[in-house]
Amino acid sequence: MKASKTKRAASWSDIKARLTRFDRDGLVGLVHDLYTANKDNQVFLHTRFGLAEES
Repeated sequence: MKASKTKRAASWSDIKARLTRFDRDGLVGLVHDLYTANKDNQVFLHTRFGLAEES
């Protein structure tokens, strides 16, 4: 009988560990990809960096 392997779900710690391997250009590229992938990401980044338009 074959032993089943269970794979745990990825966590923030896993992502953080991978991010430490990026150089500056790699991180900027990643943020750009996230920015262009979804309108909600754009809103989040605008707000996070104080670029949201005041009403």
